Amino acid sequence: MIQVFIKAPIWNSNSVGVNKKIIKDDLLVEIIYKKEDGSRLYPQVFYMPKHRALQYPIQEVQGKVKLHVIPISDFLVLTEDEIDYARYCQMQGIPFRLLESRDSIPEPPKKEEKKEEEKLIEPKVDESVQQRMDWVNN
Repeated sequence: MIQVFIKAPIWNSNSVGVNKKIIKDDLLVEIIYKKEDGSRLYPQVFYMPKHRALQYPIQEVQGKVKLHVIPISDFLVLTEDEIDYARYCQMQGIPFRLLESRDSIPEPPKKEEKKEEEKLIEPKVDESVQQRMDWVNN
């Protein structure tokens, strides 16, 4: 997991720029910009898996640095427990994964129940085929 500290967001698009070269693993992002009263504008810790971060458009800055521009709203805000677990995983060198419901993975489509009419209808089988099936099953 890569921990990234952003000095200030990109104001006009309400996003952050993450250097393409450092995205070698999932991202833990903290925006350290402070308001006039000294409090952080974004006190949360944000998370994004590597495969999603690499899908965002690239903006070239100063003709050299290539940044993936990621909207802040697309990040997942981690709870304190998830942050602790992410740091533990990072120290132990094990992959960090959230529960499927938290990782924005769509749920598989639910199977629709068959109508009662469909449940009662049995396929028609030829009489000779039925006799062979009865013989085999007995």
